Amino acid sequence: MTKNKVGLFVLAVLTAVFIWLLFQDTGAKPNKPIDTLPEVPVAKQEVVEPAPDYPSPSDYTYELLYATNAERARYGRAAVSISLPLNASAQEKCEHMLSNNYWAHTAPDGTTWGFFMYKHYGLSSKGAENLWSYIYQLPGDKVVQNWMDSPTHRDALLENDYKETGYGICNSDKEVYIVQHLVAPL
Repeated sequence: MTKNKVGLFVLAVLTAVFIWLLFQDTGAKPNKPIDTLPEVPVAKQEVVEPAPDYPSPSDYTYELLYATNAERARYGRAAVSISLPLNASAQEKCEHMLSNNYWAHTAPDGTTWGFFMYKHYGLSSKGAENLWSYIYQLPGDKVVQNWMDSPTHRDALLENDYKETGYGICNSDKEVYIVQHLVAPL
């Protein structure tokens, strides 16, 4: 098989596995807040894998991570860590949306967010993507609150199995795009 056919086959398999996983009963905790909030560290958290090939996360990336982990703690979930390859996948997806003039989980040419995640991160047991856009950049907690206000985005953000995340941030003339990738490592 040619490289393109192999790539499309792998993408099709990953998509099928992802859809299958979406419908599995994981026994996850209900998405109801707990009464008392545990302490959430304010300090920057360590990245999962140090990789000199990837740029260091920005302060805004850590602001988004802090807000994500504050919500996860509020609902009794473990914190997620920044993954530099996931930052790269989310950033490339963000730039792909801007350069190809679309706003969706799947590009008009059929390219899915899983393509970017697999390219930078490799295989995972499951993953998700959250998207956000506004006319200017809001504080990280406001972005995460918008995700929490959407049932499907909230489910992704609070998924127990997700241990790593990455963020992409892009600015156009008209708006700011933010992409979050989340994974459950193999």
